[in-house]
Amino acid sequence: MALITTLSALLRDWLDRAFPTALAPSSPPERADEDENTRRSINDVTLEQLGISHWSCHTLL
Repeated sequence: MALITTLSALLRDWLDRAFPTALAPSSPPERADEDENTRRSINDVTLEQLGISHWSCHTLL
C-alpha cells in the first residue's frame, strides 16, 4: 500500500509541475483585464501589419 501512496504522490507532484496553469485557481479580475488589454493590443497590431502588408504589395508593382 505504501508503494501506491508513493507513486500517487510522485504523479501528483509531476502533474503540478507539468500543468501548473490548469491546476491553478483562476486569475483575479485585475489580471483578466490586463490579459484582455494585451490580447486587444496584439490583435490591433496584427490587423495594422496585415493592412500595411496588403497595401505595400499594391504599391510595389
